[in-house]
Amino acid sequence: GIILLLYWFLVRRQLKAPFGDVRSGLLVAIAEWAAKKVARLGEPSKRVWRANLMVPVEQVEELKGVYRLLRNVAYGRGSVKLLGLAEMGAGEELAQSLPAFGESLREEGVFTSSTVVEAGTFGENLMASLEAMSGTFFRPNILLMRMPESREREEELSMVIARAREKRVGVLLLAEHRKAGLGRESSINVWVDESGPDWELSMELGCFNLAILIGYKLRENWDGRLTLCANVLEKEQHSRASAFLEELRSAARMPDAEVFTGSGELSGAAADAPGADLNVFPMRDDPDYTVLRKLVEECGSSCIFAMDSGSESALA
Repeated sequence: GIILLLYWFLVRRQLKAPFGDVRSGLLVAIAEWAAKKVARLGEPSKRVWRANLMVPVEQVEELKGVYRLLRNVAYGRGSVKLLGLAEMGAGEELAQSLPAFGESLREEGVFTSSTVVEAGTFGENLMASLEAMSGTFFRPNILLMRMPESREREEELSMVIARAREKRVGVLLLAEHRKAGLGRESSINVWVDESGPDWELSMELGCFNLAILIGYKLRENWDGRLTLCANVLEKEQHSRASAFLEELRSAARMPDAEVFTGSGELSGAAADAPGADLNVFPMRDDPDYTVLRKLVEECGSSCIFAMDSGSESALA
């Protein structure tokens, strides 16, 4: 009791300890013990999924346009890892500017850390980082990248996406509309894969778990409208697809979500869907960037293309 009283008295005095105090050592010991226990139990439950983002950065100015998106995806138990990628000997500027950007996210309630890697090309740096982080305990589970602007970067990005699939890391590919941006940040359309002709719901949703989870997180933090969308190849399947979306809405515990069913080409259905500030589409690990850019233009809004890692479940 005397020790606790003395501890309380010293904490109240707000003394500065330039070399840290016993609290930091105690917390580290507890964290190490918990990490070892969890490692023995195997992969965490899909019920406790959270968005732990890894964001590759070549210039810190790139982050200004996605600041609110990072915050709204990760806010609420998620985290952001800023990965500076630079050529050998050119990483000093990133090493100085990334911590300041991370501090602004921490002030918003999102745990953020940063590091800088100096090596070869963008793709080589990013794949090496994925390899290194795959063996860590608190590793990112989502890689957030922007739509590539050149053919060379497309090829690099495709290799990175394939490696992410191998390492069970999800991918969010952000394609910003050149005029609309993220609009008013009040409405999201989430598209599910074509599941015809049966359109039967099961616990294995396929490849659109991450798309639904990201849509749900943004709807929650934007306090906006969420619409579940599907596209059918034949008009006769409209009723089945609508029933599938309503059942999915109930199973995923999103009673306020609206539903929309389109037909024909996906780009045409996207143009007919309810207007939204952001459209979220599922993505395979071999994306056709020309098709993705066409979807952005047809939607008239920014889009996120989401590839599952295999560790998510929107129904868990």
